[in-house]
This record gives sequence, structure tokens and C-alpha cells, in this order.
Amino acid sequence: MPNEKWLTDITEIKARDGKVHLSPMIGCHDGRIVAYTAGSGPDAGLADRMLVKAVESLPEGAHPLVRSDRGCHLFVFNVM
Repeated sequence: MPNEKWLTDITEIKARDGKVHLSPMIGCHDGRIVAYTAGSGPDAGLADRMLVKAVESLPEGAHPLVRSDRGCHLFVFNVM
């Protein structure tokens, strides 16, 4: 079902002038990108901002299970 399971990670993309780090949230139902952020470094702020955007997109009553690789960019977020 939509908004039942989401996946996330941070990936590094080579660019002409350096590197860009992308933090997407992907819905398992259809593979669509729910939310994303991009920045110059892979830090917790990048992941946190993406998660806030993803939560803001949720319809009322949805409580997706979020799965990440639990790397060093951990974030803690409680959605009531």
C-alpha cells in the first residue's frame, strides 16, 4: 500500500565542480521519490531536512515504516 514502507540512504554524485550528496526517501509501493534534499556534505542535517519534507507529504493517518542502512548519518524523528 502507498505510504506503508519507505527506504532512504545518502548517496554521493560526482559533479563538474565537486560532489553532491543526495538524500532521497523512496516509497516501496511504486518506487516514487517521496522527498529529497541535496547538499555539499553527507551529514545528519541533510537527512533530517529530507525527513521533515517526507513527513509533511503524508496524508492524515499514514504511519510508514522507514528503513535505512543506519549509517553514521542517523536521525531521530518522532511522528505522532
